[in-house]
Amino acid sequence: MKGILRGKGICEFLKISRRHFYNLLDRFSEDGIIKRLDDGDIEILDLDALYKVAEPVVNFCYNKM
Repeated sequence: MKGILRGKGICEFLKISRRHFYNLLDRFSEDGIIKRLDDGDIEILDLDALYKVAEPVVNFCYNKM
């Protein structure tokens, strides 16, 4: 599908290792933010919590710190 990134593409886009990416997914899953589905897709369960986690990075990127 167009516009969908898979594991390697996401890591390259974010400039992080695959190990770090999967550690983040595990943490988000443990915190109830996401759910990893059997087909490899990820369901976002708590979008507000995901935004809260991302907020410091977004603020840094837009020089809002």
